[in-house]
Amino acid sequence: MKRITSTSVLICLSSLIPLSANATFSGNGTGFVTPSELTIHITGLSLTPVDGSAGVSIWSGDQALSFKRSDTSLAATSLGTITIPEGRYSAATMSMGSSFTVKINGNKYQGATSGGVSTGTALYSVGTGDLTANSALATSGTAVSTTLNMGGNPSSQTIFAQVICVSSSDSFCQSGDYDIVKQGNAHAAAGGATTPADLNILMDLYHSIRVDAANLSATFSNAYPIVLFGNVGASIHMANTGTSPADIGLLFSADKSIQAIYGNSANSVQFPNGFAMINVNSAPSGYPKVGSQAFVANLSTSGSGTASFPMSSEAGSRGLIGLSGFIASVNGTVSGTCTDDTSGTLTNSAGTFTWTGQACSGGANGGPGVSSSFSYVIERIVDPNNILGVCSSSPCRGSATDSDGYQ
Repeated sequence: MKRITSTSVLICLSSLIPLSANATFSGNGTGFVTPSELTIHITGLSLTPVDGSAGVSIWSGDQALSFKRSDTSLAATSLGTITIPEGRYSAATMSMGSSFTVKINGNKYQGATSGGVSTGTALYSVGTGDLTANSALATSGTAVSTTLNMGGNPSSQTIFAQVICVSSSDSFCQSGDYDIVKQGNAHAAAGGATTPADLNILMDLYHSIRVDAANLSATFSNAYPIVLFGNVGASIHMANTGTSPADIGLLFSADKSIQAIYGNSANSVQFPNGFAMINVNSAPSGYPKVGSQAFVANLSTSGSGTASFPMSSEAGSRGLIGLSGFIASVNGTVSGTCTDDTSGTLTNSAGTFTWTGQACSGGANGGPGVSSSFSYVIERIVDPNNILGVCSSSPCRGSATDSDGYQ
């Protein structure tokens, strides 16, 4: 089997997907904080072939990756050179060490008032034990880097929006694949390197730590690393930052196609919190899946932008989420809806997908319900080349009155 060596693996700063293991956390989660710094240890990277065969390891070791508020958005740090066997791949899995490190140094809490802590209260990580322990946070003091034990062997899996094809001759790449050789040739013709096969690990720090203000303890939110191939284009982070904080993020490739949708909801059933990854009953032929799970969304960046995607649960969807107005400058309002998912179907440019649909109220196994309408404010746009046409000096930051200055 021929092998192609990629360019450097890049650690770029802005976006995510849930881990398969979580810390023990007795708190209820009243709000969020954006930390000064968090560090994870990556221990392995593997790719899942489209045919469902065993994952292919492409890197192993123990590399600390630190993400800081002071980092330049989408700036790259080289992890090294990896070697990828020829093949067509539907997903990437990143394995991590169980202990993360978090530093919260006067960063402002955003969320419901509890225990004397309210939106705008500065928090500090002061505990010498685990961040999930009571009183690991304080409203004053000297901040220290605090361990967050995720338990077990955490991993983050990204199911690609396009099949990734690695072939020295394009001999088995199919229509619709992200063809690394062709992408490399096009990039070289534009004066770049011959192979833009960069594998990017991205992390969005915004609201990445969920806080229990009553106990002054914390854990991770649903904001986790995501692994993508190719050139990252832009990200939009929208939030409701009042007493019921919630987030939605969109990640785009350089051609403005959607690559990931993610989000959090700390303490309110009003806002959706599980996005776009769903167990499908049927999908277009050749579409990337892992088992029956696929990334399903229909998004348009024309005009002010529209998106539709299922809110996932183990039993199927918990309603079909719609967004409009996200291609706009920071501080713009994004309208959202949840429609009862009675048909369990969505059609996009790849074809038609079906799954088990449920109502926004949660259905038999869906959990708490979501309001039929809600809204977010665009808080942060990272778009170095202004491909979306709404952020000429990236990053563009919103000016919410309860901002802690990060966005």
